[in-house]
Amino acid sequence: GATVQTRYNSSLRDFQLNLGTSHQRPVWASLGWRHLELNENSSLLTTGVFQSVANGGGVGMLSGALLTAQGFNTLAGGDGFSGYDPMAMMPVMTTIGAQFRGTTYNDLDGGQLTIGGSVQPRDLLILEGFVKVGVYQNRAKGSVTDTVFAIQNDDDVFQRSFTNSRRLTSFVGGVGFNFRIPLTDYIYIRAGYQGLVITDVALAPDQSQGIHTNVLGDHFYRVVTGGVLLAHGGNVGLGITW
Repeated sequence: GATVQTRYNSSLRDFQLNLGTSHQRPVWASLGWRHLELNENSSLLTTGVFQSVANGGGVGMLSGALLTAQGFNTLAGGDGFSGYDPMAMMPVMTTIGAQFRGTTYNDLDGGQLTIGGSVQPRDLLILEGFVKVGVYQNRAKGSVTDTVFAIQNDDDVFQRSFTNSRRLTSFVGGVGFNFRIPLTDYIYIRAGYQGLVITDVALAPDQSQGIHTNVLGDHFYRVVTGGVLLAHGGNVGLGITW
């Protein structure tokens, strides 16, 4: 039988610099610059015995000509993959694999507004909540690599690769809360939880949808940037005020 394996990795980096009113006030606000990097890669690999029935019966074939017509380049062999006849006394079974990989890079820079508030239920404990919104320029880049290759009873390898990039506007929003425990008048420990939303980003699993065919039959790729990232998690850190 056929086997399918999937893999998905996502990496998010965040740096920001904000200037605003003191966090010691019940309500505070700040304006700042923020840089985010969202990089992803995904792959789907399927393997199995190739069996194809031709029109009208008989044994079909995934020919090299058919694959090259879909934009694949020949890396080895070139004639394609023959199916097998299950009614034959000793059928020759060809095992093949197909891998589809997507890779994306999102480089975002922009300004953000933060509004927050705090309460002090105890002398050594401060609870604060905040909301962040911002508009960013996203330099998005994506690539797609599709490979069809023989594993047993054949030596053909076909592959096609595409790369594309574009600039667009993305929106970033976040909400969260922190507990602050003062150590001195100027130094405190901070721990909390927050969520993040980034719109109009390139996500790796979506990139196979970006392969198109023009009126001449040529294949091309446009990076797909309609994705939305939802992220959340806890944080612990040390804060210094002056």
